[in-house]
Amino acid sequence: MTYYPWLIATILYVAAAIISFVPVLVAALGPIRVGKKEPELNECPHFDDGQKERLNRHYKRMAGTLAYWKKTATAYKRFHTYVLIWTIPSSVLIPVFTQAIDEKNYASLMVTVVSAFTAMLLTFHRAFKVDDKFIAVRNSESGFYDLYRRILDRPGSFADKKKPDEQIDKYFEAVEAVRSSARGTETDLTSPTDMQDSA
Repeated sequence: MTYYPWLIATILYVAAAIISFVPVLVAALGPIRVGKKEPELNECPHFDDGQKERLNRHYKRMAGTLAYWKKTATAYKRFHTYVLIWTIPSSVLIPVFTQAIDEKNYASLMVTVVSAFTAMLLTFHRAFKVDDKFIAVRNSESGFYDLYRRILDRPGSFADKKKPDEQIDKYFEAVEAVRSSARGTETDLTSPTDMQDSA
């Protein structure tokens, strides 16, 4: 009867690993909406109605890309956290569990499952370059919002204060530069279907 605790522990371990992976799946597969920014633009004192409309239309066109960046960054962050939560304790517990291995119990099964799962997580984490891709996507998102705040608060940093249309053009160019630098990362992160959502 001594083998039952180890068998139960193994089953609970697998169940906990599966259940705790749900937030990662939700972030990767579920929709994430981007908040509307039109009111901020409409209240900006630096531009007339026509110029605000240009900025509003541009933001709406960027909404799909922003949602993609946010979803991808969230998914990679959650997966990174998931890997840390499961691999660090496992690497400590495996030597302990090894001492309990006996022909009459399932400790060997527990060690095998924990070792294989830990190795698999580390392999996927390394293969997908989770840290690098999270940073790249997060920087793209932050880069856009930095530019967005600048055009609202300090449009003169883009061009002459007396030339608001030129300021907007320079802002569009700066956003496109951020978008272009992110494309290499995007194509490496997603399937063709996902890329359509970010276009």
